[in-house]
Amino acid sequence: MSTEMATTESKNELLPAKQREYLRDIDQTLRLYHDAMKDADYAYSSLMAEFAAVQTENRLRELLHHPGIVTIFRQLANTKRGYSVAHRGGIKDLNDQEVVDCMIDAAMKGLRFRGNEFTVIAKGVYANKEAYKRFLREMNVRYQCHIGVPDASVRKGYVYIDGRVEYQYRGDVGALDFRNKEECDGRIVLKAYDTDSPDLHRGKAESKLLRRLFEHLTGAALPCFADNDDEGLESTAERLEDQSTFDENGFAK
Repeated sequence: MSTEMATTESKNELLPAKQREYLRDIDQTLRLYHDAMKDADYAYSSLMAEFAAVQTENRLRELLHHPGIVTIFRQLANTKRGYSVAHRGGIKDLNDQEVVDCMIDAAMKGLRFRGNEFTVIAKGVYANKEAYKRFLREMNVRYQCHIGVPDASVRKGYVYIDGRVEYQYRGDVGALDFRNKEECDGRIVLKAYDTDSPDLHRGKAESKLLRRLFEHLTGAALPCFADNDDEGLESTAERLEDQSTFDENGFAK
């Protein structure tokens, strides 16, 4: 192959060879990390988990400082195919080190850099509703969310919303209930602004329901974008014997 042809082919590649090599190393590092975390859970070894986390973070920090990768990550900010940045100055206000920190945080939490799976707030990474939907889908969880009407009469600057999520997982059928009960007000609490719409509040309430369901089923907790104020949020977990909310294939009706 002539030098001219090789040069033309390299220009036509979506990813240069060196960049592909970095991305393969990143992918392999994350695979080893998640495998190690599974082994740590099985062995109930917090030391194993911490060691794996430190080693992975150090390795990712070396790999992700590749300028081309940082540039692409910046370009995905606040796009339909990427992720969100709820920061006054946007992603451009973060230096390369802070951007790499966000990339590492998202990757080690199992979040994808596409599909609006997380939001960067104050240099921290918070999972969005789309991430929890994927997590639950990959776990083969069937669920149905029920969200009430936002109530702004309780406290200025906040709305309270009744919420309930019914689920079916590994043969178990149950529900998480967030409602105003005699012993406590367990409704979902959200900060409210004059520019907010009821649909925005309902979307955030759904995010909280999915986060609580994921946490209930796995014991793992990821910070959620909608979790700005969890005051008074208490759930009642119950087992449902009546499976009528699901069809014969196990899907929510």
